[in-house]
Amino acid sequence: MNISIFVVYFGNLPPFVPLFLSSCASNPAIDFLLLGDAWLTLDGDVPENCRVLGIGLDEFKERAYKATGIMPGFSSPYKLCDYKPVLGEIFGRELSGFDYWGFCDTDIVLGDVMSFLGDLESYDIFSTSREYLSGPLFFFRNTERINKLYSMSKDVEKVMSSEKHYCFDECSFAWSRLLAGQSILEVDTEIESMTEVIVKAQNRGEVSAHFKNLSLEPPKGFKGTVSVDNGRVLMNGQSYIHYHHLHNKGRSVYTYPKWHWSQVPESYWINCYGVFGKHGLDLGYRFNQYKTRWLKRVGRKLSNPLGRTDYNATKIT
Repeated sequence: MNISIFVVYFGNLPPFVPLFLSSCASNPAIDFLLLGDAWLTLDGDVPENCRVLGIGLDEFKERAYKATGIMPGFSSPYKLCDYKPVLGEIFGRELSGFDYWGFCDTDIVLGDVMSFLGDLESYDIFSTSREYLSGPLFFFRNTERINKLYSMSKDVEKVMSSEKHYCFDECSFAWSRLLAGQSILEVDTEIESMTEVIVKAQNRGEVSAHFKNLSLEPPKGFKGTVSVDNGRVLMNGQSYIHYHHLHNKGRSVYTYPKWHWSQVPESYWINCYGVFGKHGLDLGYRFNQYKTRWLKRVGRKLSNPLGRTDYNATKIT
């Protein structure tokens, strides 16, 4: 079973990319197609199982128009999230010989991906989230029928031709309602998203789809420690297909070890303060703990500069 995964990025690469590429190298059975001009800045310094297709945004739009017949109407690379389910059709030539193709974001650390795909051939679509098609990592069977599935959305032309981001690849921003237990078919959304297209096709018996939670996306400021150990992502003894920086990467105290790691080690930790080595004292970790406590103290002093106590307050026990 041959699998190729698209990784799309235009502009300046973010600081967590070395962690991502290291996790790609830990999955040698998978081909990664690094698409976009950002990857050219690495000068070919990528893992052996990674291919670079260093096209610019204009060339991407040209190929998208030729493949779909819909003129892209966007200028921001973030809009490319809506194009994730369309990549199989746009770049079909690059997928020749592959049984499945997928997409993954750069702000993840991959675990032992193949260990989760034992029954992949039973499905046309494989989501690593239970409630909706998982934008950070999903897989499609590489056939013309599945590669054109996106076109079954009644809103596909609206989505593809607009500058606006619709969250087409997932669920049109209906995350909270789906996580609360509602079906995508019960939720009123602005556009017919890819999740809705897949669920409707599955109900008609036209496709087989896997929806199961396999990824680790801890909340902001989460407790505990994620262990990345020789190609596996672990937390509390459970293995995951990937760790997602999503909710923590924007925190001021969440740091990456770019400044003191010459290369990514085979094993390291991730917690609510960022990414840290397992061996020896990591001064960055200590510094961020101190910084967080200091900011809290400053915040308390600013909110109560005179240090007064409100003696009329009700005591809560």
